[in-house]
Amino acid sequence: MGVKIKTMNKADWHLFWLVIKKTAVTQEWVAAELGMGSRSNVSRAVRRIEDEKDPGILERKEKLENMYRCVH
Repeated sequence: MGVKIKTMNKADWHLFWLVIKKTAVTQEWVAAELGMGSRSNVSRAVRRIEDEKDPGILERKEKLENMYRCVH
C-alpha cells in the first residue's frame, strides 16, 4: 500500500525526487510504491520539483544533495 502523492505535503516531494535522481530505481517502481499511477505522473512530479522556485523546497533539495555527497 503506497502513499498517494496527492496526500503528501508538497514539501515532502523532494524525498521521491532524491530516490529517482540518486538511485537506480525506475520511475515505474516509484509510481507503484507511491501509488502514483504511471511513470508519466512521476515524470511530471519530478519536473515540478526540478522547476520549483520555493526557497524552502530548494533548501531541502540542497541539503539532501549535500548529505548524499557526504555518504558517497
